[in-house]
Order: sequence, then C-alpha cells, then structure tokens
Amino acid sequence: YNSVPSSGTIEVCGLCRCSILSQEGKKEQDKKLKQHVPLIYFGTRTHKQVTQIVHELRKTAFAGVSMAILASRDHYCVHSEISKLPNKTELCRDCVKENACDYYKNVKNVNTQERIAMLGLDTAWDIEDLVTTLTRRKVKACPYFCARELAKAADIVFCPYNYLIDSRIRKQMEIELAGNVVVLDEAHNIEDSARDAASLSITTEDIQKAQVNLAKLVDKRILVRHHRPLESMLSSIMEWHTSIADTLKAGEYNKFTRTWLGVEMVRVLDKKCALNEHTVAIFNSHFQEATRYAKEQQQIARGGDPKEFGQLDEETLHG
Repeated sequence: YNSVPSSGTIEVCGLCRCSILSQEGKKEQDKKLKQHVPLIYFGTRTHKQVTQIVHELRKTAFAGVSMAILASRDHYCVHSEISKLPNKTELCRDCVKENACDYYKNVKNVNTQERIAMLGLDTAWDIEDLVTTLTRRKVKACPYFCARELAKAADIVFCPYNYLIDSRIRKQMEIELAGNVVVLDEAHNIEDSARDAASLSITTEDIQKAQVNLAKLVDKRILVRHHRPLESMLSSIMEWHTSIADTLKAGEYNKFTRTWLGVEMVRVLDKKCALNEHTVAIFNSHFQEATRYAKEQQQIARGGDPKEFGQLDEETLHG
C-alpha cells in the first residue's frame, strides 16, 4: 500500500498481489454475469401477432434491441422459382446442398446484428421489413437463413408457439430453452398448440405406399434386418385397420372415424400391432438406420430415379 495521506484513506498502489487478485476477481465476476444473461423467446400463436408485437416494441425504449424473427420458408423464401411452389422446404434443402441458391450464398454478408443495422434495420423490424431489405439489388440474401443466423446473437427471438413446443422444430432451428426465458402471448391457446404438435394425420394410402416401398427394398435384399421389421409393423397396422373398417362412422369431407380413449388405444396397438413402449424403441432404431440409408442414396443419385424409400415414407414412419 502507499503511505496514508493526510485525508486518512488508504490508496491501493495497483502493484501488490491483493490488488491483482481483486482485479482478476472482478473480471471473473463480470465474465460470469455475461454468461448468465438469458435469451428471451417470445412465442405467439400466429405470424400476424408478431407484427403487432413488433409495432408496440417500436414505441418503447427497447426498440433498438438485437432481435430475430424465426418463421417458415413460406414467409421468408424469395427464390424466383421455389417461392412459388408448395414443397418449398424440400426444394430449398436440395438447392442449398447443390450450392445453387445465390440468395443463400450471400447470407454471410448480412448474418450479424451490426450488418443488419447498417442496412437500416436498427430498430424493431418485422418479417416484411427483413424480406424487403434483403431483396434489394445490392444485397440479395436469403431472409430465412439470415433470420436463423441473427437468432444466434439476439437478445430476443420471436417465433410461433410450435417452434418452442415441438422438439423436432427446436432441434432444427437450434432453439435451446434451458437457462433462457420463454414468454407466451395469449398463453390460453398453448393447450391446442401442444396437442397439434404431438399429433399427426396419416392416411391409409400413406401407410400402404410406405409398406410397398419397404417390401421392394426387402426383395432387393437391402438392409433387410432394418426394413423387414418396419414393413411388418405397417402390415399389422393395415390388417388392424381393415378389421375395424365396419365400425367406423362416416364424417365430414368423406372421412370415416372412430374415437378411442388413450388407454384403450394403447391397449389396442399393443395387442393388434405389437406396438408398445419396448417395441417402439426397437422400431425407432430400425427407422433411424432406414432413413440414414435413404439419405445416403439420395445424395449419391440426386435427381435420378425415384427412391423406393422417399420423404413421404420417412414422415409416415416417423409419425
């Protein structure tokens, strides 16, 4: 320490060990504080509600917060051809893998909060604002992938309910809820969204097509130990469906229905289709191997002959 001045206070010289430890402790404390700042996920029921929330955000002192809006390709795709087609997701993935999308290539030029601000989006912006800004002649970048990049360094991320509820979407969009803050607008609607996220509609045609394609793979002796159990499982589901056809009641839109309690459905699937907690795990392991093989084949012969095991089959088995 320096000598005590006339004021009677002790001054730290900055050279002794206690001072150095104090400074190091402060740096470590500051580092921990920065590490524990949570990200805010703001979930809404519809994309239209995001527009309303952003409009209100602009009126506050937090209008300049770093942000991102996660949305589907239906809202973000600007590709001259793909944006006009119904199967945007699959076509976009193919286009990106083949490095054939100029908009995607330019994302690296606008993938930070600072670069977006330099383009004029320095206050709360909406989906339409991002699309308009990134489709300028001198920019031409993909809003969908740009929004995903912006979310990595944002303080608040807006998205629909299902992006937070559905585990598959969370994984795809790299959403991590642990340690972060989740705000749900009009949360009384969350029950319906949760139910939708855990539900899937599959037609008998979907099941039959997947079954036929799996049978072809078995006949060709391709991954028989994985494809045959899946084909047998779908076959048992079709047999059970046929056996109850006479008990279904005609409903709307030419659909025939019957309702079971959850406990009853679990019992039926176990007895008639051998689907239970144990076998589902086994079928899932076969499914993972089957989809891995299908994706490898698609990469090898992209654009060639249709594959016996396609995207529709994968979605059916996943359900």
